[in-house]
Amino acid sequence: MTASNTSLIREAGPQDAPFLARVMLLSARSHIEDRPGFWEKALGGTEAECCAYLEQMALVDDRCPTHWTHFLIAEVDGRNAAALAGYDPRTDGGSFGNAAMTKADKNLGRRNTRVTVACRHAFDTLAKCAWPENFVPGAWIIEYVATLPEFRNHGLMKALLKETLLRGRAKGCSSARVHVFIDNTAAERVYSAAGFTVAGEKRDRAFELFFGRPGMKLLERSLLVSG
Repeated sequence: MTASNTSLIREAGPQDAPFLARVMLLSARSHIEDRPGFWEKALGGTEAECCAYLEQMALVDDRCPTHWTHFLIAEVDGRNAAALAGYDPRTDGGSFGNAAMTKADKNLGRRNTRVTVACRHAFDTLAKCAWPENFVPGAWIIEYVATLPEFRNHGLMKALLKETLLRGRAKGCSSARVHVFIDNTAAERVYSAAGFTVAGEKRDRAFELFFGRPGMKLLERSLLVSG
């Protein structure tokens, strides 16, 4: 990517589901790209199989945060380069993923993923450091944040964050919240530049054994003032 490249922030559409699936997979790996992330651990199977599942998750239930309607995409010269989801859990969170996962399983001819031992263990372990503190009244939740490797360090996430914060404010939310792994310093710098501060952190030994990192930080910023 050079200075001559042009970027565009746009709303996602259903045609973007394959790209959004890739973003969700990368986001779950976070900065630990040489290890399977949450979705790979929860779903099992190959990377391609996980992406096929997440593609369905992006299409089947608009109340689930994984649905394409919640995503913004950064394009560079017409190529999808980065994305994130922003949503108000009062209207778009629902009971996370239950309906979407049921529909994805049906469409792909899978057994009920949510009742498998691997999936239940993955969700239970994530909850030790990430939920339910995220879902407070008036909070705009940011999730599934990732930039493709070849487009990193060029300000795309800064632009995406600026736009999603504007949307959260327009929805009447009073704050924005996002979780990061405790040692993901690169991500924390990006959020700090966007006005986020650390609201708390949780550490858990079972979480560390499962994800390879000691816990997560909750970052928050007010949406009552612009910036």
